[in-house]
Amino acid sequence: MALKTVYKDGKPLTLEGHVVMVNAAAGEDGFSPIATVTQDTDGATITITDKSGTTSATVKNGAKGDKGDKGDKGDTGAQGPKGDNADVELFTGASATNAGTAGFVPAPEAGEQAKFLKGNGAWSALPDASTGAKGITYLVDSAERTDTDKAVTPRALNTVYKMFNRSTAVNAADTNYTTLMARGSSLNSAETTPAVNGAIAWQYE
Repeated sequence: MALKTVYKDGKPLTLEGHVVMVNAAAGEDGFSPIATVTQDTDGATITITDKSGTTSATVKNGAKGDKGDKGDKGDTGAQGPKGDNADVELFTGASATNAGTAGFVPAPEAGEQAKFLKGNGAWSALPDASTGAKGITYLVDSAERTDTDKAVTPRALNTVYKMFNRSTAVNAADTNYTTLMARGSSLNSAETTPAVNGAIAWQYE
């Protein structure tokens, strides 16, 4: 047995100014338990080691729950940075001897809104059509035309045939001799037989 100081609230207990001491037997050494948790795909194993030995317990994962409700739509994210097209070049046009190359279309200048991009890589105006020249030809339904950049449609041709009261050209044969219609005619210096039936051969003196 040995005298031991009595403590209260972390301070020696006193009585009338004297420290209280008692005879007490020496206690046993303490032991701090050790706990470990090992996680695996099915759950976790908890192991506790204390003065009495080691004890283990396995906790299994629970069953998968039902799918939850769809959450609210999040805010639109910030716009990403502009991509880098530094390695893409403008396309080049073709020539009579060289093929063009793929790339970005060159931007037209102000005032070129009515132009088209040609195969040679240039923005060009639509060519005007004229007799014997290549260009843009407009189709019209009117047979009364004097311009050279427009072509009449079959509807306009049908109108012309009706004006002549015939369904064929005036130089074609037509045996409807009693019908008033436009007929092919020629002016000759001597008596001449018409080349086709229904035509008229005139003779001048």
